[in-house]
Amino acid sequence: MIDLSNTVSPQLELPPASDDWSADNRAGHCYADRIVGAMREKEAPIYLAQVVENLIAASRYDGVTVGFFHRIAEYAIGAHRV
Repeated sequence: MIDLSNTVSPQLELPPASDDWSADNRAGHCYADRIVGAMREKEAPIYLAQVVENLIAASRYDGVTVGFFHRIAEYAIGAHRV
């Protein structure tokens, strides 16, 4: 188990969506890059679970969310690196 008591978690809320789907997707990509970077830096994969928990609680589905998960999927298959 990872001890997070001495770590500062990144901003775990996705940025707000706009009316521009493409811009929102890019914002989601950038947010995923920050979260993955923080997970690697702090060795804290729990950050991803916390982001997903926040999304579920907010019943959120928008361009930022789609962009975020698209980038996470790219990391998962090795198509993108920090």
